[in-house]
Amino acid sequence: MNRFAAARGVPTKPPRGRTLGEFLGGADPFQHEAITRAMVPESAVLLADIAGGAIDFGPLETGAPRLIVAGESDRIAPIELVARFAESINAQLARLPGRGHWLVGGRALEAAIAKTQRFLVRALGQELLLLYTEEWKSDVERSD
Repeated sequence: MNRFAAARGVPTKPPRGRTLGEFLGGADPFQHEAITRAMVPESAVLLADIAGGAIDFGPLETGAPRLIVAGESDRIAPIELVARFAESINAQLARLPGRGHWLVGGRALEAAIAKTQRFLVRALGQELLLLYTEEWKSDVERSD
């Protein structure tokens, strides 16, 4: 069982069964087979260190905003635990309703990017928005 492997700091096996289904929940169906084949055993040392508090993320410093984007339906990393972790490192938490663990592909990716973009603009300023020059706008209008 992966919990025992994680506790001992040895490689954990890729998810199977229901956990694999939860992991792939936000991915497009045509991606499932390729994602599953690409999974390999990974070391649980980092996971154990984070969960055990051995890694110090330090306080939030000026100019270093932090954001964690998480699915509210994630059984692998339950939102309650993610919220506690975010609070412990002074990070903002962006929740994605109805989403599970898979946020880097499929339909969940757009929502994760939108939450991240809003966070960056609010945290670092509007200058991050792509502001088009008048010259560029007139070039676009002429090509229409």
